[in-house]
Amino acid sequence: MIKDHKKILIKIINVLQQNRYKDKSNKTINYKEYCNLKDHQRKHTCDEDIIVTPVLISILKVLGYESSINIIQQVEKSGDKPDFRTIKTNLFILDAKSTNADITNRGNNPRTPFNQITRYLTSLKGYEYGILFNLVQLEFFQRTYEEDGSIKVKLLSNRTLNFLRLIELYEKDDLDSSRIYETFKWFVDTFAYREISVSEYVEIIKNRKIEELVVPDKDFLRGIVYDLINKIRREIKSQVDEFEPDSDETLRLKHELKNIARELNIAEGEDDQEIALEEFIKQASYVVLLKIALIRILEDNNLIEKNLYNGGFKQKLEPPLNYTLHRLLYEAKYQASNFYPYFYDGSPFDFQIENETLFIEALFELSKINFAEINFDLIGDLYEHYLNLDDRKEKGQYYTPHFIVEFILNRVGCNPIKSNKIVPKTYLDPACGSGGFLVEIARRYRAAGNNKEVEAKRTIVDCIYGVELTPFASFLAEINVIIQILPLVKRIENKKQQKISSLKIFRQDSLFSIYNREEFNGEVDVRIRKSHVLAGDKELKFGEVINYNEFDYVIGNPPYVGEKGHKELFEPLKDHEYWKNFYQGKSDYLYYFIILGISKLKEGGRLGFITTQYWLTADGAANLRKYILDKTKILEIVDFKGIKLFPEAKGQENIVFILERCDNEEERLNNKIKMIAFNKDWVLEDKLYSDSEGNLITNYDRWIELLKNLSQFELFAKVEKNAFKLGKDEREKIADVYYSAVTQGELDENAWYLYIKEKAKYEFDTFDKLTDLFNVNQGIISGADKVTNKNIRKISRELHEKNKIKLNDPIFILNAEEAKSLLLNENELNFLKSFYKNSDIQRGYIYHRDEQMVIYSLEIKDIEKYKNLFNHLNKFKDILNARREVIENKIRWFDLWWGRDKEIFENEKLVTSRRSKQNRFAYENLKMYPQSDITIITPKEGTKESLKYLLALLNSSLLDEWYGKNTKLKGDMREYYYTPLSKVPIKKINFEDKEEEKIHNILGGIYSPSEKKKGGYEYDPKSNTWIKEKGLADYYMEIKSELYELQQSGFSFDPELPISSKGEIKLNLVQFSKSKLSENIKINCLENLTFFKSIFSKEKDIKKLTSDEREIVEQMLKNCEFYFNTPTKDFIIKSVVYQSGDSLFPDETELINYGFKYTINLKTKDNGKIVIEAKDNIMTQELAIRINELLQDEKEVGWDKLKVIPFMNTELEKLIEDKKEFVFNSLKPLDKKIEKRLNEIFENNDVGTFEKIRNLNYLQFLMDWYVNQLYGFRK
Repeated sequence: MIKDHKKILIKIINVLQQNRYKDKSNKTINYKEYCNLKDHQRKHTCDEDIIVTPVLISILKVLGYESSINIIQQVEKSGDKPDFRTIKTNLFILDAKSTNADITNRGNNPRTPFNQITRYLTSLKGYEYGILFNLVQLEFFQRTYEEDGSIKVKLLSNRTLNFLRLIELYEKDDLDSSRIYETFKWFVDTFAYREISVSEYVEIIKNRKIEELVVPDKDFLRGIVYDLINKIRREIKSQVDEFEPDSDETLRLKHELKNIARELNIAEGEDDQEIALEEFIKQASYVVLLKIALIRILEDNNLIEKNLYNGGFKQKLEPPLNYTLHRLLYEAKYQASNFYPYFYDGSPFDFQIENETLFIEALFELSKINFAEINFDLIGDLYEHYLNLDDRKEKGQYYTPHFIVEFILNRVGCNPIKSNKIVPKTYLDPACGSGGFLVEIARRYRAAGNNKEVEAKRTIVDCIYGVELTPFASFLAEINVIIQILPLVKRIENKKQQKISSLKIFRQDSLFSIYNREEFNGEVDVRIRKSHVLAGDKELKFGEVINYNEFDYVIGNPPYVGEKGHKELFEPLKDHEYWKNFYQGKSDYLYYFIILGISKLKEGGRLGFITTQYWLTADGAANLRKYILDKTKILEIVDFKGIKLFPEAKGQENIVFILERCDNEEERLNNKIKMIAFNKDWVLEDKLYSDSEGNLITNYDRWIELLKNLSQFELFAKVEKNAFKLGKDEREKIADVYYSAVTQGELDENAWYLYIKEKAKYEFDTFDKLTDLFNVNQGIISGADKVTNKNIRKISRELHEKNKIKLNDPIFILNAEEAKSLLLNENELNFLKSFYKNSDIQRGYIYHRDEQMVIYSLEIKDIEKYKNLFNHLNKFKDILNARREVIENKIRWFDLWWGRDKEIFENEKLVTSRRSKQNRFAYENLKMYPQSDITIITPKEGTKESLKYLLALLNSSLLDEWYGKNTKLKGDMREYYYTPLSKVPIKKINFEDKEEEKIHNILGGIYSPSEKKKGGYEYDPKSNTWIKEKGLADYYMEIKSELYELQQSGFSFDPELPISSKGEIKLNLVQFSKSKLSENIKINCLENLTFFKSIFSKEKDIKKLTSDEREIVEQMLKNCEFYFNTPTKDFIIKSVVYQSGDSLFPDETELINYGFKYTINLKTKDNGKIVIEAKDNIMTQELAIRINELLQDEKEVGWDKLKVIPFMNTELEKLIEDKKEFVFNSLKPLDKKIEKRLNEIFENNDVGTFEKIRNLNYLQFLMDWYVNQLYGFRK
């Protein structure tokens, strides 16, 4: 292909000369000027990422390269890798460096660009060229081989390509005779991308040699695989489309599609066959490609003869053999099957690539890789990226990071060698996925197998067991472990001993196939029935895992699937001969895997799992906890405290726990439980370090290395080794390491609260529990708040089209505007109830931001009598009918799922979010209806203690600390459900004891939640109660409500945090000017202070106006502060532009003679410009600030928003200052002087002073004092 070098040069010059370069003063300069600056003179001193790399990407595009298609970009600057690598051809690697960096001097430092590119070309085998770019020039390096086979990298000093010089010659039209232009043409001819023809593919494969192969990393492999997978998917789809309706292939396919539909939990009727078929084709595509890859792996390990590259390909395609490609593949498969008989097991995935061009392309891509030197979990990495997000959520499957695999194996004690001998321990992963744990175990035995290859191989084949439900994942697991064995196998001289009959990895449902039958039935030797997925040797081996309950180790990452939304998955457990002994409602599938794992262990055997930590306290895990206590010692719980281990999973409240099978009851009862709780803030701290090789690393990198380092973590995890340091960081910064104050003997099947370092200094056992005195309920569960991605699929096509239903359409929950659009009549409006969310709940106060309504349909006897409500809900009838309670005829189709008793909502109550970082209770007596994510507390009949008294207790520091130590954590969030709340110790007041009664009233006051006019009661609008005597809780709520009203009016501060100065309080003046607080103050707005250019009519120059016109205009100019240099008001502003750098002071204005000395430049939506001229500097700056405030909220604003911008006056300034003073006084923190005065108030019972205390922190301090006194604990 003839290239037009000059056109390519012009495109590259255009890239280089784009308007992107700035000097230190932020002035835009041209390419030549920028290149000639010293490093410190540029805006960015290290501009590799900000300037050089973007330029390089643009140049690569000119040369035909596209990220992830034919070139890989290393986006994250981690590890020792070049910035770019080609993947279609093993041609070059490329690294960007800062402008004018020295890229030709080798030097002694290994981090010099020269030494880096040399290292890349040496380690990343297969690449011929390396290129360095520093914005000014390109330098080229070539890899060659010495006679002894060693690699040599040389700088091609005669190929330097200097772009400054090239541009100079181009501008002088003096290119053709220059040597540098010849270099440029060589550069384009050598490195510009070109498509390779099929015939060229074949010739390259024929002649490819081992030394030309690339040792890939994950990025390289993904770049190759995913392009091929998409093409193979299309090929297999076309083959499936050609199946005859009644053929064997079609029958097998239908059977497999049913399995896939069940695994993915695809509901019937929602294109289930189509979704399952798409999944099947995707799986089959991976299998096809991986089987070809496995042949290549066997070839590279010299275990079968080379058929697909390196001589064998050439020899068999050419005379005299003249094989066809398909015969060549058949022979390669035959040889692979001789090595491993289960290579082709007759599964539904056994497709072939029939398209010859695609087959050649696949061979070409795979023939460039040296599979013998891959040092990462190849199959596991592909499986991780195969699983899409929806699959993971549905199946609860999340690929376990390799460092966690290593960590768990280290903690259970996986050590394959002892006294220089292989230790044949048995391992089981009951939900092995693609084999991540099995692979690491095999690696460890492989590493221990030097000079013990046969013994190590036999241990891997005989002692490692995996069970996996999904056929695709189990296939990958088997291939994955085989890959680990190959380096051992190729060192075994005896050919018979090289072969692998079959591995102990099975496609089965662990829970229903390998459970411990001895435990309840007394069965010792169970015979298995023939299965279509098993055959011969494999079948016999599966019998072993059924009957074997003496495993040394059970390890894994079981699936996390809650019963909610997956009822059908749990149904078989209820009546099963084994699992019925453990099933209970509201459980998670992982509970049963833990039980299964324990049941398969021998005495002293260990289980190590990573799971969520909810089972420690969850109501549905009582049977699990009892089984653990009866069968094991809990050795260790490692809590990752919300550190994200699985990118796509929700929650991330993960723990690793280690259990040891133990039949000695005394040992179990006396066992101390080690707790390791990592500090998430330290692990994720944005701080960089340099490792021993000069690479930049983070705390997260250091943390991973700590987890993987067996001996180092052993020291770290010793409770008594509190002097341990990681670098300069002490252990207490990294994690809490301690024995729980609760021993195993103190636990039962009820929730385990283990995160206690020491026993409480005071006991709470003598107090009543909260549920002795109060009811605890959940808010409303509608079952269908709105239309979601999940429930929209329930709507028939007819209803969908008829009602134009879309995502987020309201069903039961509506905002004010949505409620208004229903056009409800007076009778229908009675069923709309005020509604609020957990985010509205603050400590002591409900801040109801957005008015919302719930359709409280439980009160409706006949929905059809209420036409507008019926019409609204009927649109969503398909969604409402699909709810479980409707299907079971427990509720009507239009009912709320769980509407609760109306009396709960209509009376006084305390409310709290069901999840919160700290105790956050609020009092509510407004007849409002809380959402399902809110917990409600109401008094039981006969309870004399008031809810405001309870509010003071629950928000006290004492019970906040108690709750943190004794209740369930989800990451750093506590859970406020019935079970944990039921245990909260509450001081029941002895109203015969005047001192106790007095404290009750000091805290909660004397009040009535319903109207009470006699006896000195007065109505309090803040709490909607009738008060005789205010308590500390009332004063607290009163201040809180005022603070949130100020926040709603435009003041910016956090009412939940102390404030140390008034400067921390910000104000949105536009918002404040619209609030009720300022409605009695006259405020000047921009509209009253502005005139537009249109006032000049057609004349631009005011001097050309008539005397009468000039007099009018000059009077207006005198009265106005701003002049908009535009004739219309229909503009849309998108940003504020400052002239003279960041200055607001231009040299000249149009109306300078009339006092307009300052300007603001506004950029419009259509990229035009509007200039505002102004008289006063302060007002100019104020206006610019206000416009920016508007743009932060709305992105684009028109004159309708600008015209109401307010300006300060004396009265307004005073009001704002007064409000800031109130905020500051309400939130300023305690100091020693104030604390001393509050102590005096407490000691003297100076109740009369309470009303004067207008500070939340002071009031909380006093409430804490009185609560502590009630509980018998004094500060």
